[in-house]
Amino acid sequence: MVVSTETLCLETILSGETAWPWQQPHSDSVDLKTKRNAFDIIMAIRRLQEEKKIVVTEMDHHWKALKACADSLKELSCLLPSEPIQNLPWSLSEEGLKGVQSIVFRKRQNIREMKMHTRACYLQVLSGAENINFLQSASSEDFDSDSDSEIY
Repeated sequence: MVVSTETLCLETILSGETAWPWQQPHSDSVDLKTKRNAFDIIMAIRRLQEEKKIVVTEMDHHWKALKACADSLKELSCLLPSEPIQNLPWSLSEEGLKGVQSIVFRKRQNIREMKMHTRACYLQVLSGAENINFLQSASSEDFDSDSDSEIY
C-alpha cells in the first residue's frame, strides 16, 4: 500500500503495512521536508500513546489511594465502641465518643463522594481508552458498603 504523507491516518501509520513514498523503487523525488513531516507525525502519535499509559497508571494509583483511605476509615469505624467503656483511664465520655464517630462518619462520606466524583471524571476522560479496568471493576461496595445511614 503506497501512501502519500498528506493522506495519512492513525490506523495506517500504526499498521506497519505502509509503504512510504520514499520506500518505493524509483522514488528519489521525495524531499526531506516530506520525510520530516511523516516522522514528526509518527513520533507525536507514539508520545501521545506513552503519555496516555502514564496518565492511566497515575489514575490507577490515585484510585487505589482513595480506596485505601476508605478502607482505613471503615476499619477505624469498626474499632470504635458503640458505647463508652467505663473503667479505662483513657476512655472517652459518651459525648466524646459520639464526636469521634461523627468525624469518622463525615470523613467516610467525603471519601465516598470523592470516589464517585473521581470515577465519573475518569470514565469521562477515558471513555475511549482500552485500559480502565480499575474503574470498571469498582463495585457498589466500594462506594457504600456500610450501614452508616444514621448520623451520629
